[in-house]
Amino acid sequence: LDYRILFMDEDQDRIYVGSKDHILSLNINNISQDPLSIFWPASANKVEECKMAGKDPTHGCGNFVRVIQAYNRTHLYVCGSGAFSPVCVYVNRG
Repeated sequence: LDYRILFMDEDQDRIYVGSKDHILSLNINNISQDPLSIFWPASANKVEECKMAGKDPTHGCGNFVRVIQAYNRTHLYVCGSGAFSPVCVYVNRG
């Protein structure tokens, strides 16, 4: 998958990884432990619009996570490409 964004959360002992259609949360103290994962694809109608615009459906019409930032002590602010229709959400830390 397309891993481009990393965010180290020392308060929670987690590292967050943004990729195509996924946000992963890994334990810093045991990196081999299975990660927590959030599946976050672009909506079906946005993917269809992206395909109709002539974009590559495999490598261009997904939801590529581009921003992971701490918002406060309990949430992250996360943004994705949303198949060329950007979208942002708040995600619980940990």
